Amino acid sequence: TIFSLIFLILCMQTTYAGTLSCSVTTSCPTGAIVYRMSSTTNAHGELGTQSNYTDMICCTGITGISNSCSGTFATALKFSSTSNAHAEKNSFSNYTGNACISIPTGGSVSIGYQTTNCAGYDTTLGSIESDSNSHVGVASAYTNKICATAVGTQSITFSISDNTIGFGNL
Repeated sequence: TIFSLIFLILCMQTTYAGTLSCSVTTSCPTGAIVYRMSSTTNAHGELGTQSNYTDMICCTGITGISNSCSGTFATALKFSSTSNAHAEKNSFSNYTGNACISIPTGGSVSIGYQTTNCAGYDTTLGSIESDSNSHVGVASAYTNKICATAVGTQSITFSISDNTIGFGNL
């Protein structure tokens, strides 16, 4: 039975149970700032690494989440500049300023655009007015919703010892 338990433990893969959650806020102390906006509607955008705008898309819920465009990541939007910028969908190639969501290796991140809502995704990042040369806004500002899902992995370490207790002669 101990060998069955050890085999079961060694064969398990644990997926982090967190769910990606993003919201528009003016403070993001424990998450990743994906991008910032000059207002909540009809807004210009900037990369999350900039600090000119106070309205920001803050994402939490996955251990190790960041706004890096390297490793395991997805581009949420592209901006025409690092700040005071128009936006476009991530599949377009007119702009080079990438607003990304990144998680530790072993997980996955996906971004999609849907009208009406983000059914099938964890969260809504915001919305854009059109596919390219667009303003950005909160989810309710426009019909083109920016949707995201992320799953991280977490490794676990087990320690098994054989503590034998001898009682001698009783």
